[in-house]
Amino acid sequence: MAYTTAQLDTNIAKLESCLALGTAEITHEGRRLVYRSVADIRSAITYFKALYDNATDAPLTPAPKTRTFYGYTNKGFGSF
Repeated sequence: MAYTTAQLDTNIAKLESCLALGTAEITHEGRRLVYRSVADIRSAITYFKALYDNATDAPLTPAPKTRTFYGYTNKGFGSF
C-alpha cells in the first residue's frame, strides 16, 4: 500500500504517543489496533520511518523515451 507523507506523519505520531503513554491500542480511521508488546510498537515505528524516508508526494512520471540512431557507411570500419 502506498502512503502519502501526511499519512506516514500521522501514523508515526500515533505510534510514538502510544509508546509514550504506555498503551498498546491505536484507533486509526475507524479501526482499532492492539499491539502485543513494546517491541511490536517500536518495529512499527521503524517501519513507518523507513517508508517516510523513501516517500515522495511527487506524481510518478514515466521515463523519457530514448531514441536510437543507426548510421550506415560504406567506408571505414571494414566489412561485416
